Amino acid sequence: MHPQIHRSCVLRAVWALGGASALSPGDAAQGQVAFTDVATARGLVFTTPYGTTFTGWGFGPESMQRNFGNGAAVGDYDNDGDLDIYLLSNKDFPSRLFRNNLNQGSATFTDVTVAAGVWQTQLSRVAHFVDLDDDGRLDLLVVNDENNAGSGAIIYRNNGDGTFTDVTASSGLSPIGFLHCGVALADYDRDGLLDIYVTNWLYNLGTTWWLFPGHNQLFRNLGNFTFQDVTLGAGLGMLQRDSMTALFFDFTGDGYPDIYVAVDHWSDEFYVNNGNGTFTVRTLETNATHTGNDMGIACADFDDDDDLDLYVTNITDEDGFFGTTQFNTLLVNHPQPGGLPLFIDEAHVRGAANTYWGWGTVFFDPENNGVLDIAAVNGFTEYINSVIQPYPLAYTPPVLFMNDGSGVFTREYCPGFDNVDDARALIAFDYDRDGDEDLLITNVNQPTRLLENVTPGAGHWLDVAVVQGPLGNRDGIGVSARVVLNGVVKRRDLICGYSYLSGTPAEMHFGLGTTSVVEQLEISWTDGTVSTYTNVPADRRIQVWQIPGDLNRDGTVSAAELQQVPGCLSGPAQPLSHACHAFDTNLDGRVDLADYAALHRAASDGF
Repeated sequence: MHPQIHRSCVLRAVWALGGASALSPGDAAQGQVAFTDVATARGLVFTTPYGTTFTGWGFGPESMQRNFGNGAAVGDYDNDGDLDIYLLSNKDFPSRLFRNNLNQGSATFTDVTVAAGVWQTQLSRVAHFVDLDDDGRLDLLVVNDENNAGSGAIIYRNNGDGTFTDVTASSGLSPIGFLHCGVALADYDRDGLLDIYVTNWLYNLGTTWWLFPGHNQLFRNLGNFTFQDVTLGAGLGMLQRDSMTALFFDFTGDGYPDIYVAVDHWSDEFYVNNGNGTFTVRTLETNATHTGNDMGIACADFDDDDDLDLYVTNITDEDGFFGTTQFNTLLVNHPQPGGLPLFIDEAHVRGAANTYWGWGTVFFDPENNGVLDIAAVNGFTEYINSVIQPYPLAYTPPVLFMNDGSGVFTREYCPGFDNVDDARALIAFDYDRDGDEDLLITNVNQPTRLLENVTPGAGHWLDVAVVQGPLGNRDGIGVSARVVLNGVVKRRDLICGYSYLSGTPAEMHFGLGTTSVVEQLEISWTDGTVSTYTNVPADRRIQVWQIPGDLNRDGTVSAAELQQVPGCLSGPAQPLSHACHAFDTNLDGRVDLADYAALHRAASDGF
């Protein structure tokens, strides 16, 4: 067991470092969103140099391989309650694993790449911390460019002791091609195991030919770290386009995850899951037909109507020299009868059309007011400068669109979110567990940035992670959570594979404004059941178990499991240890006799 860090302890640990931040909350106006780059001060020192490429096909193809970027993955691989970071690199340079030391009382990171056994120097694009064998430990999936040398993916099995073992050789997971710009995971066939969809950018530029090898692929998880390429049998065809980010989620509400693919130069694609292991193209019927330079995807219910909307970044060049001049899309979901989504682009009318040469993007709530804003990063410096310079797209800052609460956005220039970088991946997460969302940004040939959120006067919050029962994947990819805030239902979802080249943690963040107790929290599980909790205290991270006390996830609470409860009994002021969340049946922040009684009834009744 590991002690969970109180918010007050985290704040003391952060500010005790002294001098690490160039900006403090007092430097920003009350309520103004503000960040400060703390990567160096926290030990997250990493730069991805331009690496070698697989081809000698001239500047264009080589520039694409050098400049499409290298991503990052965020997750708690050592199960100590804080979030660790894996940063990917170009060919011949090592990717790096940084352990978060917050659980040990220090808001810093330590490079543990060698000790953890994850040293590799491939041309790595995207990675995820994800539980591939459903054993409660996050494995590390790394997807690389592949040159028929068997390096298209690496699966590192989590050994449970801080180390990993490469189990790729017998896995059957070998995505083919260069520029794997999207990796999405979900349990598409609902067998409890997470499957993998990998996209491929082919350098076809909207034509009928392509220069790079490969096509998009779906790999079914067979268990025990083995996978089967089921792309054709699943009805997905050999999509040989310039595919970018892919998104796996149940848009139709039938319990089976569908697929949205952002495509460069061509129309996007939308596939409906038929529930029998196959998919059907429904792009036209859903109006997912935008043809531009679609690259990164943010996905959330930004307008609070209880369905998922999409924000997709593009090349936005108002002078018309680069890109398709289509601008970004804000695809607002208007569900059709029967549940099929209908996406209507409202980017212009809602004020969110331009993020320059956009890549990674997220919906997030930096002020914790319960309203989702949009952040996006951009760049493509080497290529732009090779064609024409000076040119305004070459050196542009990231973009923050603030939501006025009605779904209309206004660009805000905020302190600390203004670095002129060559950025690609963007992940929002709470690295210091102080209750607000920080930002991780990867760059090409520039240092990685960790932007600490120092927004003054931020509201209350609640972070939610889940553990599903035996009928769903353990970490709840595909689960939705809802709270009622000032009479409005706020929905957050667990999606694995969005933004761009980004492995996001399996957590849901709610900004709560002035609300200190959540009247109702509802968890919708992937098996169709719903759990409801009332009067949940705010300002903490909770882990909700679909079957509280069922530590081995066999569907019942046993006497042996019940015997572990007394060691978790605590007073209201004492934080729960990381392992004791399973026994907090009413989510009141403690394990007491009321929980013991509920668990005892569960054990007696066989749950």
